[in-house]
Amino acid sequence: MPPSMRCGHVWVAPQVLERYVILSSGLARQKRREHGTLSPRENEIVGLLQQRLSNKEIGCALVISERTVRFHLQNVFDKLGVRDRHGVAELARVSGLVGPETAEKTDRLAPDRLSAVLQKWPAAA
Repeated sequence: MPPSMRCGHVWVAPQVLERYVILSSGLARQKRREHGTLSPRENEIVGLLQQRLSNKEIGCALVISERTVRFHLQNVFDKLGVRDRHGVAELARVSGLVGPETAEKTDRLAPDRLSAVLQKWPAAA
């Protein structure tokens, strides 16, 4: 057995490992770019997500089903390379992902419809 395969371990030269890390991280960035930017609807959902609304509340605010909200959120997760809504909210907060025009739109949109949601589901408040 070659020395590089002893005990089930594989030895790799540090230069090869460094090159692998550089190439793989570049591919990850390229994959995110290929997905493109967020759609206007995805931006609206991220804006409402930053306000800590549930999927049901986001759906009511945008007059779409909860399932459609989940669909858009999954697309956002894939495009941004995050795993959950907390990752999206943190990334949006740090990077300013949602532009001011989207934030203004969701601020105007949410309170009107959200008040009806909160009256219907007091536990969501």
